[in-house]
Amino acid sequence: VMAEKYKAGHPRAIELAETISGTKQQLVQAVIQAKAGTRIEVNQALAAIRIFDQRIAEQKAALTIYRDRLIELKVLSDEYHSRETLYHQLLGRLMEEEVASRLESTTMIVVEPARAGVIPVNIKRSLFLAAALLAGVVAAVLASLARETLARKIMIAEDAVDASGGQPMLGQIPQVNGLVPLVAGIDPESQPMLAEAYRGLRATVRLARPSTDRTQVLLVTSSSPGEGKSTTSTWLAVTFAATGRKVLIIDGDLRRATLHIQLGLSNEHGLSNLLAGETDAQPVPSGHRNLDFLPSGPRATHPSELLHRPGLRDLLVKIREERRYDYVIIDSAPLGPVSDSLDLAELSDGIIVVSRDGKTLKSGLKSTVEKLAPFNSRILGLIFNGEMPRHRKSHGYGYGYGYGYGYGYGGKAPAKAPVTAPAQPAQPVQPPGEPPSSPSAS
Repeated sequence: VMAEKYKAGHPRAIELAETISGTKQQLVQAVIQAKAGTRIEVNQALAAIRIFDQRIAEQKAALTIYRDRLIELKVLSDEYHSRETLYHQLLGRLMEEEVASRLESTTMIVVEPARAGVIPVNIKRSLFLAAALLAGVVAAVLASLARETLARKIMIAEDAVDASGGQPMLGQIPQVNGLVPLVAGIDPESQPMLAEAYRGLRATVRLARPSTDRTQVLLVTSSSPGEGKSTTSTWLAVTFAATGRKVLIIDGDLRRATLHIQLGLSNEHGLSNLLAGETDAQPVPSGHRNLDFLPSGPRATHPSELLHRPGLRDLLVKIREERRYDYVIIDSAPLGPVSDSLDLAELSDGIIVVSRDGKTLKSGLKSTVEKLAPFNSRILGLIFNGEMPRHRKSHGYGYGYGYGYGYGYGGKAPAKAPVTAPAQPAQPVQPPGEPPSSPSAS
């Protein structure tokens, strides 16, 4: 209305415009001041809230501590009352015992004081002397029997040489603990001391045979189960294969096969199937480089009769003709309980006899060598297995292992003794065909 009444340059219009502008500025200032005051009040309120929250948290923590201490007080109070009750019960029992002891003491009367005599009472010196004499005689007899029992067993390498009639000693094998089976993927070099020991035995066996291009068939046997021939066969085969030679290991023990367990392979088809005329039973890779394996196969009813069949002989002839392998190592049954090894000895070029410290009987080893007399020129020598540190004259590998499998012939299979790895050769090797050295020389 004022704009319509007055023109833009009219003094009244100018005054009104200035008044309106001043009022707007005052309103803006008032709004700004109100916002600032409100912000300050809000901040103060928030600070007060934080302080209250902190106090509430402190009170809650104090309340929690109070409750925990109240519970502890309750537990201690109950324990105190319980022990107090027990104390009063024990105190009552003690008082009863004191009263009872006093009552009993009043009834005791010394009728006659004790006197110490000069003669022993109830002691017969002759009886004691007789008992002591009997005990001494029994102890002497037991010691004599123990010594006689130990004297019958091979305890040192020289015992094995003497019992075998002077056969050369290929190597003395220390007792080693912690050996694992040589299944596929197990590197023999993971056990360096054992690998080095078998390298020494490998060199000794190679020196014991004349150099030739034909396949060498080696038979490993022993006089009784549990002497370590199976593990020795396995490690010897792996060690030969490590040199780049093609090696075949055959489980010739048709009664109690263990090589497939040590190599971690199947025993469904093997030598027994081959001897029975089955053509699909052939060597299979062992999982180790340059080494093949022919398992024993299913257990035969009549192993001795089966070994007389020409299957194995034909296989060895074929291998020699084709020169598929440089070495064939046959693990056979012990010669003590059965004579299966004699059939296999006829097919072999070299025979290794394993004996064991504290296990092999001198008579058993002697009998084994006598049974092998028709093949005496093929006997490479002996291995003294599981040599205990106390029997070792020279420094060697002091590691032992208790690894073996049960062995059974004609009954329940007893546990097979631990088999150990060979150490450095301790005896000179006698080449085949030459007269064996005397026990004193070896």
